Amino acid sequence: MRILIVSLWFPPYNNVGAVRMGKTAEHLIARGHEVHVISASPQPFPANLETTFPDRLVRRTFWLAPPQALDRPTRNETPLVSARRRSRNPLLRHAYRTSRWAYHHAVYLPDKFVSWFPFAAITIAAQVRRESFDVVLASSGPPTALLACSAALRGTQTPWVAEFRDLWAGNHFETHSGWQASLDRRLEKVVVDSAAAIVAVNDFHARTLEARYRRPVTVVSNGYDRTWEEDSLPEPISWRNRDDKVRLLFTGTYLPSRHDFAPLFRAVSSLGADASRFHLDFVGPDTHLIAPVASRFGLSGIVSAEPPVPRRTVLSLQTCSDVLLLPTSPEAVSQEILPAKFFDYVAAGVPILALAPEGSAVARASDDLGLVTQDSRRIAAWLSELMSTPASARSARSRRRPPAGLSRVAQLDILENLLAEVASAAKSPACVRVS
Repeated sequence: MRILIVSLWFPPYNNVGAVRMGKTAEHLIARGHEVHVISASPQPFPANLETTFPDRLVRRTFWLAPPQALDRPTRNETPLVSARRRSRNPLLRHAYRTSRWAYHHAVYLPDKFVSWFPFAAITIAAQVRRESFDVVLASSGPPTALLACSAALRGTQTPWVAEFRDLWAGNHFETHSGWQASLDRRLEKVVVDSAAAIVAVNDFHARTLEARYRRPVTVVSNGYDRTWEEDSLPEPISWRNRDDKVRLLFTGTYLPSRHDFAPLFRAVSSLGADASRFHLDFVGPDTHLIAPVASRFGLSGIVSAEPPVPRRTVLSLQTCSDVLLLPTSPEAVSQEILPAKFFDYVAAGVPILALAPEGSAVARASDDLGLVTQDSRRIAAWLSELMSTPASARSARSRRRPPAGLSRVAQLDILENLLAEVASAAKSPACVRVS
């Protein structure tokens, strides 16, 4: 098949959406399909995500990237707007709040990456006219990618598949006013009506979209890759060489308003003198914000925070740790979302400590992969047992093999079959919509 992928996020820019779409493109081209990608450049993420997908097959459009990180300073930087936000002048504070509200509620429609829409739509339309594609796969978020694809392919015979990595209307990370939510639903319906098929990443999202639009939705979840086994990973960087410690690791973006590490810190603190036998490492954007939380529990000496590192280094760190920490947000729990990080953790074969309700989707998926709880007493007992385990038994040599059903290959089988079905239906005389 000749497949066109439309995704704002794509390697080498390193974020969770780029990982999924980069691996999707790699697997499809490895299976003999001709794959092209439309993305944008530059992007507000580190350009350190490696991929085997040929760069010559990626069309990176220009776009007007929105201001980034207005409220997320790194440890050495301060946002330009912070002086106005903290100003004692009530007029300046009011002006800041008003301009920010207007920016988010009047300009960011359907999302803050809407400036990509004209560049993406024009590029999609031009590439489809110039080359013949059997099917187009557009991935959201952001929803702008779906909107651009829907507009560009309207009136053509090229079928396309809408992938929802998150919900558009009712997204758990967005808080919209009533008129915005109504507009989201209207725009989402336009997109869904023009798509030949719909993909979601979990059952909850699939059920939500099915009930909303009375159309079947195919679930293609995230998955783990075996590249950490097949390729030689870099040696763990020096600050991780603490062989006398039980090493707990969190990798990813720390969200103070959504990630609650208090149960873990309370559990470690309750171990008394034995707490010094542990070390907790946090690696990724905003992890420096964890220090004040740890200090409240007297754990500053055993907690460290490091800035983002390349993905291959992250995979290496995960495989040489003793426990991998997985916080979940209340919104993710309510929508039964399995964080993409969960699959990376599964691939490492390292016990997972998920700070989530015991009846959540993470608990059901984890099974015997570790511990899922928010109960500090259970965490403390589990860590005490782990502490008594010899270091040799916790080494990489004893890592468990991840379940095959959670692999990305298994999920790509589902996606490949759906794309083939959509392409075949488009070529048939009836042109029956696949759903």
